[in-house]
Amino acid sequence: MLKRYLSPAHRDDLVAGCPLPAVVGEVATTAPEQREVLATQLDDLAGQLAEHLPAHPTVSARHVALGLVAMMYGGLALARAVRGRALSDEILKACRAVGRLAIHG
Repeated sequence: MLKRYLSPAHRDDLVAGCPLPAVVGEVATTAPEQREVLATQLDDLAGQLAEHLPAHPTVSARHVALGLVAMMYGGLALARAVRGRALSDEILKACRAVGRLAIHG
């Protein structure tokens, strides 16, 4: 999931790629009526992801899942913002690496 979501191909696919990184800020500032929908989707995604994560002695699978989702959306948003620069690819690679650390320790 990390490899596919945090990829240059997904970053560059503005038509079929995930729209959430682009709209989250708008939900927070100008579309509060969408907060409940967003919260439900994030809650569902984190729950599904948590089911596939290994047990960790000090952090719940749900917290790891929520952290991964936040990192993925934020990482993709930043990579899109600086697309066309080497930094964009580096952001994607760094997020994948941190995600692997979160999953595997």
